[in-house]
Amino acid sequence: MELDLRQLAQRAWRWWWVILAIPAALAIVAYLYTARQSPLYLAEVSLEVKTTSTDNAYDALLGSERQAKTYQRLVKNNDVLTAAAGRVDPPMDVETLEKIVSSRVEPDTSLLLIGVSDTDPIMAAKIANIVADEVVSLVATRNQEDVSVRTAELQANVDDLENQIDKDRAKIVKLESGTDAASAAVQAQIADLNDDIARNQNQIELFRTQIGATVINQGDSVKLFTPAVAPKEPYAPRKMLNMVLAILTGLLIATG
Repeated sequence: MELDLRQLAQRAWRWWWVILAIPAALAIVAYLYTARQSPLYLAEVSLEVKTTSTDNAYDALLGSERQAKTYQRLVKNNDVLTAAAGRVDPPMDVETLEKIVSSRVEPDTSLLLIGVSDTDPIMAAKIANIVADEVVSLVATRNQEDVSVRTAELQANVDDLENQIDKDRAKIVKLESGTDAASAAVQAQIADLNDDIARNQNQIELFRTQIGATVINQGDSVKLFTPAVAPKEPYAPRKMLNMVLAILTGLLIATG
C-alpha cells in the first residue's frame, strides 16, 4: 500500500501540469460556451384555486390542491395559448409560446404557478400575466357554461311540472262542473289530483332552490394571487456550476 501511494505521488508530481491543464482547459471551454448563451429569466405568476364542494376546511384545502393540479393542464390548453399569443406585443405563434411556458403546483397549497422563460425579464413577466389571465378567463367561462346548462335543465323540469299542474287543475274544474261532481268517485279523483298538484308544487320549490344554489355556487374559482414581476437575476445559464462540473470532469480524466 505504501508503495502504491509512493508511485501515485511520483506520477502526480511528474504529470502535475497535465492534472492542472485538463481541468483548466475544460473550465475555459465551459466558460466560453456559457458566456455565449443569452441569459434566461423566469417570471412566475401564482393563481389561487378554491373549491366550494365541502364545508370542511381541511377537505377544502385538499380538494383545492387536487383541483390546482387539474387546472395545471389548462395552462397549455390551445384556447389559452391562442388567446394569449394574440395579446402579446408583438404577437407570437402558439408553438413558440408553448415552449417558453411552464407550470407547477406549490406543494401543500392550492397555488398554481405559471412561469414564462425569456431573454427579456420584462417580457417574461408580461407574458406570464397574460397567460394567467387567460386561464382565469377560461375557467370562469366554463363555469358559467356549466351553470347555464344546469339551470336550464332544472328550469325545464319546473316548466314541465307547471304544465302538469295546469292540466290537473283543468281536470278538477271539469270534474267539479259535472253533474256527478258530488259523487264519491269524482271526489276521490279530485282529491288525487290535488295531491298530485301539491307534490308537484313541492318538487318545483326544490328545483327552484337548486337553481338558486347553482347560481350562487358556480363551481371552483381560480383567481390571481400574486402577479408576475420582472426577475432581477437570470436563472440560466449557470456559469459557476458549469465551470465546477468541467473542473471535476477534468480532474477525473487527468487522474484516471
